[in-house]
Amino acid sequence: MSDYKTEYITKNATFFVVFITIVATTITQLLLPQIHAYKLQLSKNKHSQLIFNQTAADLTKLSSQTNSYIAQNKFIFDKLYYNKPLQQTQEELQRYLEQYFLNMKITLETSVSHDELLYTNFRITGLISSNTKLQEMMENLNQLPFVVKLEVPLSIEHEKPKSDLKASVVLQLIQSSYKPHSLVVEQNLHYKP
Repeated sequence: MSDYKTEYITKNATFFVVFITIVATTITQLLLPQIHAYKLQLSKNKHSQLIFNQTAADLTKLSSQTNSYIAQNKFIFDKLYYNKPLQQTQEELQRYLEQYFLNMKITLETSVSHDELLYTNFRITGLISSNTKLQEMMENLNQLPFVVKLEVPLSIEHEKPKSDLKASVVLQLIQSSYKPHSLVVEQNLHYKP
Protein backbone atom coordinates (compact mmCIF):
# COMPACT_ATOMS: atom_id res chain seq x y z
CA MET A 1 0.00 0.00 0.00
CA SER A 2 2.85 2.29 0.62
CA ASP A 3 4.02 1.73 -2.95
CA TYR A 4 0.59 2.78 -4.07
CA LYS A 5 0.81 6.01 -2.01
CA THR A 6 4.27 6.77 -3.27
CA GLU A 7 3.26 6.16 -6.83
CA TYR A 8 0.10 8.20 -6.32
CA ILE A 9 2.06 11.07 -4.77
CA THR A 10 4.64 10.94 -7.57
CA LYS A 11 1.97 10.95 -10.28
CA ASN A 12 0.12 13.80 -8.55
CA ALA A 13 3.32 15.76 -8.07
CA THR A 14 4.30 15.22 -11.71
CA PHE A 15 0.82 16.14 -12.88
CA PHE A 16 0.86 19.21 -10.60
CA VAL A 17 4.24 20.36 -12.00
CA VAL A 18 3.07 19.80 -15.59
CA PHE A 19 -0.22 21.58 -14.84
CA ILE A 20 1.54 24.54 -13.19
CA THR A 21 3.99 24.73 -16.10
CA ILE A 22 1.16 24.73 -18.65
CA VAL A 23 -0.82 27.32 -16.67
CA ALA A 24 2.26 29.53 -16.14
CA THR A 25 3.22 29.28 -19.82
CA THR A 26 -0.33 30.09 -20.91
CA ILE A 27 -0.49 33.07 -18.57
CA THR A 28 2.92 34.46 -19.55
CA GLN A 29 2.66 33.74 -23.28
CA LEU A 30 -1.01 34.47 -23.99
CA LEU A 31 -2.71 36.32 -21.18
CA LEU A 32 -0.02 38.77 -20.00
CA PRO A 33 0.61 40.29 -23.46
CA GLN A 34 -3.13 40.81 -23.90
CA ILE A 35 -3.38 42.39 -20.45
CA HIS A 36 -0.41 44.61 -21.26
CA ALA A 37 -1.93 45.58 -24.63
CA TYR A 38 -5.27 46.32 -22.93
CA LYS A 39 -3.61 48.53 -20.31
CA LEU A 40 -1.64 50.33 -23.02
CA GLN A 41 -4.81 50.91 -25.07
CA LEU A 42 -6.68 52.06 -21.97
CA SER A 43 -3.89 54.52 -21.22
CA LYS A 44 -3.98 55.82 -24.81
CA ASN A 45 -7.77 56.15 -24.65
CA LYS A 46 -7.56 58.12 -21.40
CA HIS A 47 -4.88 60.34 -22.90
CA SER A 48 -6.95 60.86 -26.06
CA GLN A 49 -10.04 61.62 -23.98
CA LEU A 50 -8.06 64.16 -21.94
CA ILE A 51 -6.80 65.83 -25.10
CA PHE A 52 -10.30 65.81 -26.59
CA ASN A 53 -11.84 67.33 -23.45
CA GLN A 54 -9.18 70.06 -23.33
CA THR A 55 -9.56 70.78 -27.04
CA ALA A 56 -13.35 70.93 -26.73
CA ALA A 57 -13.05 73.31 -23.77
CA ASP A 58 -10.57 75.50 -25.69
CA LEU A 59 -12.83 75.49 -28.76
CA THR A 60 -15.85 76.49 -26.68
CA LYS A 61 -13.85 79.28 -25.03
CA LEU A 62 -12.48 80.56 -28.36
CA SER A 63 -15.89 80.31 -29.98
CA SER A 64 -17.51 82.38 -27.25
CA GLN A 65 -14.65 84.92 -27.39
CA THR A 66 -14.99 85.14 -31.17
CA ASN A 67 -18.77 85.55 -30.97
CA SER A 68 -18.48 88.28 -28.34
CA TYR A 69 -15.78 90.03 -30.41
CA ILE A 70 -18.00 89.88 -33.49
CA ALA A 71 -20.96 91.18 -31.47
CA GLN A 72 -18.88 94.07 -30.11
CA ASN A 73 -17.57 94.96 -33.57
CA LYS A 74 -20.64 94.11 -35.64
CA PHE A 75 -20.76 97.51 -37.34
CA ILE A 76 -17.15 97.13 -38.54
CA PHE A 77 -17.68 93.56 -39.74
CA ASP A 78 -20.85 94.59 -41.54
CA LYS A 79 -18.80 97.23 -43.34
CA LEU A 80 -16.16 94.68 -44.29
CA TYR A 81 -18.75 92.25 -45.65
CA TYR A 82 -20.80 94.93 -47.41
CA ASN A 83 -21.09 93.70 -51.00
CA LYS A 84 -24.25 95.17 -52.45
CA PRO A 85 -24.34 96.06 -56.16
CA LEU A 86 -22.40 99.17 -57.15
CA GLN A 87 -25.55 100.99 -58.33
CA GLN A 88 -27.21 100.51 -54.94
CA THR A 89 -24.05 101.65 -53.16
CA GLN A 90 -23.82 104.73 -55.35
CA GLU A 91 -27.45 105.62 -54.59
CA GLU A 92 -26.83 105.26 -50.87
CA LEU A 93 -23.72 107.44 -51.13
CA GLN A 94 -25.70 110.04 -53.07
CA ARG A 95 -28.44 110.13 -50.40
CA TYR A 96 -25.76 110.68 -47.75
CA LEU A 97 -23.95 113.43 -49.67
CA GLU A 98 -27.16 115.32 -50.51
CA GLN A 99 -27.22 116.43 -46.86
CA TYR A 100 -24.02 118.42 -47.43
CA PHE A 101 -23.76 119.30 -51.14
CA LEU A 102 -25.91 121.48 -53.39
CA ASN A 103 -26.02 120.82 -57.16
CA MET A 104 -23.98 117.69 -56.64
CA LYS A 105 -22.62 115.48 -59.40
CA ILE A 106 -21.16 112.00 -58.77
CA THR A 107 -18.98 110.45 -61.45
CA LEU A 108 -17.41 107.02 -61.39
CA GLU A 109 -13.66 107.38 -62.01
CA THR A 110 -12.18 103.91 -61.55
CA SER A 111 -13.18 100.50 -60.29
CA VAL A 112 -10.45 97.93 -59.59
CA SER A 113 -10.69 94.49 -58.00
CA HIS A 114 -7.69 93.22 -56.01
CA ASP A 115 -7.41 90.48 -53.35
CA GLU A 116 -11.19 89.95 -53.15
CA LEU A 117 -11.73 93.68 -52.57
CA LEU A 118 -13.36 96.09 -55.00
CA TYR A 119 -11.88 99.60 -54.95
CA THR A 120 -14.20 102.16 -56.57
CA ASN A 121 -13.32 105.86 -56.88
CA PHE A 122 -16.11 108.42 -57.17
CA ARG A 123 -15.50 112.10 -57.87
CA ILE A 124 -18.04 114.32 -56.17
CA THR A 125 -18.34 117.90 -57.38
CA GLY A 126 -20.82 120.44 -56.17
CA LEU A 127 -21.48 123.43 -54.01
CA ILE A 128 -21.22 123.32 -50.27
CA SER A 129 -22.52 126.06 -47.97
CA SER A 130 -19.52 126.30 -45.61
CA ASN A 131 -16.29 124.74 -44.43
CA THR A 132 -18.08 123.37 -41.39
CA LYS A 133 -20.48 121.42 -43.62
CA LEU A 134 -17.51 119.92 -45.47
CA GLN A 135 -15.79 119.06 -42.19
CA GLU A 136 -19.01 117.55 -40.85
CA MET A 137 -19.35 115.43 -44.01
CA MET A 138 -15.77 114.14 -43.64
CA GLU A 139 -16.23 113.33 -39.94
CA ASN A 140 -19.46 111.42 -40.56
CA LEU A 141 -18.19 109.26 -43.44
CA ASN A 142 -17.56 106.42 -40.99
CA GLN A 143 -21.31 106.15 -40.34
CA LEU A 144 -21.93 104.80 -43.83
CA PRO A 145 -22.54 101.04 -44.06
CA PHE A 146 -19.48 100.55 -46.28
CA VAL A 147 -15.80 101.45 -46.06
CA VAL A 148 -15.10 104.91 -47.48
CA LYS A 149 -11.70 106.52 -47.84
CA LEU A 150 -11.35 110.22 -48.57
CA GLU A 151 -8.64 110.74 -51.19
CA VAL A 152 -6.45 113.83 -51.10
CA PRO A 153 -6.03 116.46 -52.42
CA LEU A 154 -9.42 118.12 -52.04
CA SER A 155 -10.28 121.01 -54.28
CA ILE A 156 -12.21 123.87 -52.66
CA GLU A 157 -12.79 127.21 -54.38
CA HIS A 158 -14.91 130.29 -53.65
CA GLU A 159 -17.32 131.01 -56.49
CA LYS A 160 -17.92 134.59 -55.41
CA PRO A 161 -17.18 136.36 -52.15
CA LYS A 162 -19.65 135.39 -49.43
CA SER A 163 -21.21 132.60 -51.50
CA ASP A 164 -21.14 128.83 -51.51
CA LEU A 165 -17.89 126.92 -51.91
CA LYS A 166 -17.22 124.84 -55.01
CA ALA A 167 -15.80 121.51 -53.82
CA SER A 168 -14.35 118.55 -55.65
CA VAL A 169 -13.74 115.44 -53.57
CA VAL A 170 -12.68 111.90 -54.47
CA LEU A 171 -14.12 109.13 -52.30
CA GLN A 172 -12.84 105.58 -52.56
CA LEU A 173 -15.33 102.87 -51.64
CA ILE A 174 -13.86 99.56 -50.59
CA GLN A 175 -16.20 96.59 -50.83
CA SER A 176 -15.67 92.90 -50.29
CA SER A 177 -16.02 90.61 -53.28
CA TYR A 178 -15.26 87.59 -51.10
CA LYS A 179 -17.28 84.48 -51.86
CA PRO A 180 -16.98 81.81 -49.15
CA HIS A 181 -15.93 78.30 -50.09
CA SER A 182 -18.80 75.85 -50.52
CA LEU A 183 -17.70 73.89 -47.43
CA VAL A 184 -17.86 77.06 -45.34
CA VAL A 185 -21.40 77.68 -46.56
CA GLU A 186 -22.45 74.04 -46.11
CA GLN A 187 -21.16 73.96 -42.55
CA ASN A 188 -22.79 77.34 -41.86
CA LEU A 189 -19.47 78.84 -40.74
CA HIS A 190 -19.54 82.08 -42.72
CA TYR A 191 -20.16 85.52 -41.22
CA LYS A 192 -23.77 86.63 -41.41
CA PRO A 193 -24.25 90.41 -41.39
